[in-house]
Amino acid sequence: MIAVSDTTPLNYLVLIDEADLLGRLFDRVLIPPAVHAELQHSKTPDHVRNWIGASPSWLEVRRLRIPPDSGLNELHEGERQAIALAEEVQPNRLLIDEMDARRHAFRPQLPVMGTLGILRRAADLDWIDFRTAIGRLRQTTFYVDDKLIQALLR
Repeated sequence: MIAVSDTTPLNYLVLIDEADLLGRLFDRVLIPPAVHAELQHSKTPDHVRNWIGASPSWLEVRRLRIPPDSGLNELHEGERQAIALAEEVQPNRLLIDEMDARRHAFRPQLPVMGTLGILRRAADLDWIDFRTAIGRLRQTTFYVDDKLIQALLR
């Protein structure tokens, strides 16, 4: 199975020390150059920059063959490139969290999964304790509505 990822899921999974879940869920995770650059940015947490500097074998930076559609211009560059790359390679999942980006991803009917979906799937496979992972996620800057968290915990 192949996934294409935007910055946010990788960033938060690294911050809560659960990035290895991606290597267990997918054979390969592809990221476009803009996502790679965002993960290396000086404002990115050191833990994330160190992780991308020694990235795992299942993570691959993949250049786009064609530029992102101009209809994606309202999105951040990493989101634009991730959606464009997903349109090119037709992965099993596009890993993306931001609602505007997800709305655009649904347009070409890309199968979307976010950080919470990754954690829920790993918990369903008994790889992690979902409540503990959510607790660690909530200690970061990750924003999610409390009602959604409560629904997922039930």
